[in-house]
Amino acid sequence: MSPVSQPTKEAPRFVILFHQVPESNSGSQQGRKNHWDLMIQSGEILETWSLEKPFLPHVTVAAQKLPPHRLAYLTYEGAISRNRGSVERVDSGYVDGELPADFSAKHFSIRLRSSQLLGIAEFSHVDGDQWTIRFVTD
Repeated sequence: MSPVSQPTKEAPRFVILFHQVPESNSGSQQGRKNHWDLMIQSGEILETWSLEKPFLPHVTVAAQKLPPHRLAYLTYEGAISRNRGSVERVDSGYVDGELPADFSAKHFSIRLRSSQLLGIAEFSHVDGDQWTIRFVTD
């Protein structure tokens, strides 16, 4: 696929990382399995959701809202400190249009554009830090 061209104005970016968790680890990752992280730029942070399955068109995926991450993860791949595993970039691109004013709203949608994705990501808050995300292609 061809690379995604950067928009003329500064658009927020997103990244999807595959997070491989070590089998024997200590700390906050204990008991977690390999997963995908969807990170969306909001100012100087990345709003982040952990997905239990790959982010595929027309599939609703269970997700857990995580604390914001640093912008460095937009381009980082490799080992994560404190034996928390490693991350590999699966996809990255831009958010078209306006971001939601409040990422904790019950429902919101954003339009994603990359070499692999083009369409609307629909976010629905279930309870606590539990969400569902569905990607609908254009």
